[in-house]
Amino acid sequence: MLPARNIRDYVWNISHRVDCEVVGTVPWYPEMRNHHVNTGRFFNEADMDEKTSVCVLGAEMAPILFPLESPLGKHVRVGASIIRSLASWNREVARPG
Repeated sequence: MLPARNIRDYVWNISHRVDCEVVGTVPWYPEMRNHHVNTGRFFNEADMDEKTSVCVLGAEMAPILFPLESPLGKHVRVGASIIRSLASWNREVARPG
């Protein structure tokens, strides 16, 4: 069982927004779901313990929100929360061999 909370909301940067699924989860999510980040890193135990507001942007979302620059270290808004981007997902999900 993998703890996760899924909500549908808008994710904003200063001038762009995306209607998307937002998933709140745990540091071992990528390993359990066989997902890999494209650039940057997934959040870790320290981020979770410190309640750091961080995210990994979807491969389709990142270029929409940040068409001219890397999303790494940039901030997005989800609802009333401001969250720092740590990474973006690979476009293709790795499949078990």
